[in-house]
Amino acid sequence: MKKLKFLYSFLLATVVYTSSSLAQQDPNLNKQIQQGGAAIQDCKDCKSNKSSDILAQTNELAAVLNKPFECAPGDDPQSCLLIDWLKWKHQNYNKNCQGFFLDGKGQVGPFSKVLAELMTTDIKKNKEKSLFVNDNEQFQKLCPGFDKFSLNQKLAFHGWIFELTAFPENVCTNANSIVKGVNSSAACMLQLNYPTNMRSFYSSGAKNADGTSEKHCQISPKELLTDRGCLSCGFDVYKWHMTKYDGNPFGEIANGKKINGSYWASQNPLPSAAESCFEKYLDAKSDVKKDPKTGKPLFLTQCKSLGANWEWTPRYKFFKRIQRFPLCNTEIAKREVTELKKYLDSKK
Repeated sequence: MKKLKFLYSFLLATVVYTSSSLAQQDPNLNKQIQQGGAAIQDCKDCKSNKSSDILAQTNELAAVLNKPFECAPGDDPQSCLLIDWLKWKHQNYNKNCQGFFLDGKGQVGPFSKVLAELMTTDIKKNKEKSLFVNDNEQFQKLCPGFDKFSLNQKLAFHGWIFELTAFPENVCTNANSIVKGVNSSAACMLQLNYPTNMRSFYSSGAKNADGTSEKHCQISPKELLTDRGCLSCGFDVYKWHMTKYDGNPFGEIANGKKINGSYWASQNPLPSAAESCFEKYLDAKSDVKKDPKTGKPLFLTQCKSLGANWEWTPRYKFFKRIQRFPLCNTEIAKREVTELKKYLDSKK
């Protein structure tokens, strides 16, 4: 069980890495967990959120990243569900993005391993002050129950966000990815500023508890086009934004106007009026309906007064996909689990 327990945060944290295990009580963090889909009460005798407890768990997490994750008889049902979900995603998802999930041998994918190392290192440096340990208002809103997640579950959720970001940006590939960007040319699966001097400041803004800064974006353009270089710099951009906006990684909307924006376009939610208009022009499969004469999406003309643009589709789908995470208490997550069970039944 220990292997499953600590795997979870990184598999999907690996998606972060595609992590895999969770449903045991986590006494070191004195947190509620989810068991069979229902929260159980805090343990009265559990320890507090001590730095030594967090570091002990982090070290155990790092120790299982190169081992296959399998569900054995008697293991927790929720842990098994997550492992099955990760394997399912690997088999049925875009080939370029499979590095965020479990591979064919049941081991953490290469993208998730990089993210797991980054998050583990951050927790070792910042302990209970790490942004990857704390609760998050934006996550709680999108994924009810996040505030009850254990450390492992939170890390897995962060990993899921990275995959959701890489998919719309460049379909999770670094090949032939240098294109015209907003401030300069953009590159790699996360479409980061290509010139070093146009992205190094993100690392300086990714502060640690002791005041030091990260340096993952201070790399050459050539190194940015590697999996490790791209994901590491993207990690600093993500952390920079959370540091700047009190732990919130996404853009925010209030009274129909943007208060602040994320680095990635897809991470900026649509105003409610725009989202309602957009949904009118989606078919049953959530594909955008097009004008039969021009071939252009209908929302571009029908929602023009709301400032429609080509970024509406990834923005809309990003925030819907977040809710697929199987531990979220959302209708979308419940449907995801139902589809997984149908898939597993078909394989029997």
